[in-house]
Amino acid sequence: WELRGLQETIFQQQRILDEDRLRVRLVAEQQAQQESAQVLFRQEHLRVASYQAGEQQRLQEQARNMTQHREQLEVVHERLQAMDKSLASKENFRAVLVEEEKKLQVEELQEILETQRLQLLYAISDLEQQQQQQQ
Repeated sequence: WELRGLQETIFQQQRILDEDRLRVRLVAEQQAQQESAQVLFRQEHLRVASYQAGEQQRLQEQARNMTQHREQLEVVHERLQAMDKSLASKENFRAVLVEEEKKLQVEELQEILETQRLQLLYAISDLEQQQQQQQ
């Protein structure tokens, strides 16, 4: 009976040790996750600050790029019209034109989305500043 009692005691101690090890591992993982989240938060905060600092310049540059892009599109459109006259099959020309228009629409939508993303980041930064000021 003494041996059995010792075995049970050893088993309980081993189980307690295993539970302690698990708790230590979970705490370490939680700390690592918290540190990682803090690093990500700081990085995102720096990114937002960077966007906020140069937002107006980027928007102006984006507007210039869009103007240049539109001018390039006009040139492409003129070239496509010239190609239409020389192409034997107007169906091929229409397919090329549709593809070009789709590409242009996608690029314009991407530029719009980027502008909206920048505006959203600016708004998030403003909200964070308001929260910090309220605290």
